[in-house]
Amino acid sequence: MGLCMIVNSVATPSCATRVPRLPDAFTDEAPATRARAIIRVYESTDATYLSNLVDCLDDEDAAVRLLAILTLEKLTGKRLDYDYAAPRANRREAVKAWRNYMADHRVEPEKLNFNPLPSDSE
Repeated sequence: MGLCMIVNSVATPSCATRVPRLPDAFTDEAPATRARAIIRVYESTDATYLSNLVDCLDDEDAAVRLLAILTLEKLTGKRLDYDYAAPRANRREAVKAWRNYMADHRVEPEKLNFNPLPSDSE
């Protein structure tokens, strides 16, 4: 499933009119808004919000979690055994591993893989 398809799977008509600023969008009540925040970070090529992407790994919405891990994996080349569909207790351990990874490796923005996202037609 492509990233664009995931975003579209959680999108609602009302989300197009409301675009909270980052980082507020990560805690918005609408899963589509949280998903779009993930895409905005990726498209902005700004590593400022990587910790928010890690926080999204424990989101209540499975599509947001999937989008977060796919984005982190695309940026870092790592998955760290995270499974978006795993029980919450297992996800929390993986989120902790991600936080440790980010702290230990001090991810440098120039080493991240900020490539354009594919369109739905690709």
